Amino acid sequence: MMHGKRRYNRFKLNDREVNGKMLLATEVKVIDISISGISLKVNRRLNIGSNYTLKLEGRKTLSLEGTVIWCSLIETRKGSQGDIVPIYSAGMQFKDMSNKRITELQYFIDSHAIEAAHLIGGARLNIRFHIKGQTNAVLIYPDDYKVNTISLGGMLIECLRNFEIGSRIPMEMFIHNDNTLKFVGRVASSRVIDKEDQKQYNIGIEFLDLSEKDRRILASFIAIAL
Repeated sequence: MMHGKRRYNRFKLNDREVNGKMLLATEVKVIDISISGISLKVNRRLNIGSNYTLKLEGRKTLSLEGTVIWCSLIETRKGSQGDIVPIYSAGMQFKDMSNKRITELQYFIDSHAIEAAHLIGGARLNIRFHIKGQTNAVLIYPDDYKVNTISLGGMLIECLRNFEIGSRIPMEMFIHNDNTLKFVGRVASSRVIDKEDQKQYNIGIEFLDLSEKDRRILASFIAIAL
């Protein structure tokens, strides 16, 4: 138990494992695009068969769901802190495309295309286009974390990436009886740790937008399990 100036006491989970997911965003470079799918460069490996959300910035933001059908390492770059950043090329097939979404995507392609990349089949549906280099594209992807300590007001998590203090992250946490808590987490602290020859981070998270129902579930978990 941790005391001090905190509004709520924090409890160490010890041998009890509590995990969660957070939704993160990263800018990507579009290689080419068609009505049926997209190729892009991204600074992380995408899991083949997994679904991701892609946001394309045009006259208005276009949000598309897609399934990764291939992904391969194409190069490495040196990061701002001297670390090695892998760069992957990945292909996604769009899914759940309504007629309205197809029309919006076609307008986006017509507005941003500079040349046809290659023809996969005879139909316009399969023509891929290179688009203007300044086009903004953002990939939304899930990332895992482990909870080390927890309270009604926040938690200390362990994860593989760092975050700016004050940033806000959509998060989920999985606790007893298959309950999933959904909330926005505000980053309150960050500390690098070396674990098993891999750099990881302890991130202090403040719960925001936690519903009263989820707060009761969390309180019950703390009372029973800890």
